[in-house]
Amino acid sequence: MIPALAASSARADLALVPLHPDDTPRRRVYAATPRGIAPSPAALAFLALLKEVAAGLAS
Repeated sequence: MIPALAASSARADLALVPLHPDDTPRRRVYAATPRGIAPSPAALAFLALLKEVAAGLAS
């Protein structure tokens, strides 16, 4: 699997093609907030959006 950053710098005479339709990389994404401090409204909105997008990618 070639990360997108590496793929963008590949030589022009190389063709990068997926070997299988299921070759989409899977990654875990974590969001950390300070312990003992209530998250700001902006942080709560971001976390909700992150969960929504992740759920859409998983389906």
